[in-house]
Amino acid sequence: MRNALVVGIVGLSLLAGCSEEYYAEQRAAAAAARTAQLNEFADKCVLDYGIKRGTPEMSLCKQRLDVEATRQRQANAKALADAFGGLADAMSTTSTTCNTSGYGSGYGYNSTTTCY
Repeated sequence: MRNALVVGIVGLSLLAGCSEEYYAEQRAAAAAARTAQLNEFADKCVLDYGIKRGTPEMSLCKQRLDVEATRQRQANAKALADAFGGLADAMSTTSTTCNTSGYGSGYGYNSTTTCY
């Protein structure tokens, strides 16, 4: 009994470590993606608008581009949800009627089912 308890505790500890490592990797990937996005915004501000790096104008430009990107993501998510919502509505209002007819009895019973 004692050995089983020790094995269980060690197993849970290992699982917790794996789980924490996975989430740490996910957080690192999200931070890297965010940094890359902000660098793209900075490049756009420099190339498209001629704003110098490290200025208050650069901060405002990046913030504006971030707000626009967030609004666009929200609009895309809403459009997708609306499209699938419409599909779900169409599917839920569709009814199916089935008719079964047959003859015979026991193992010799033959039937046909038609749905529309």
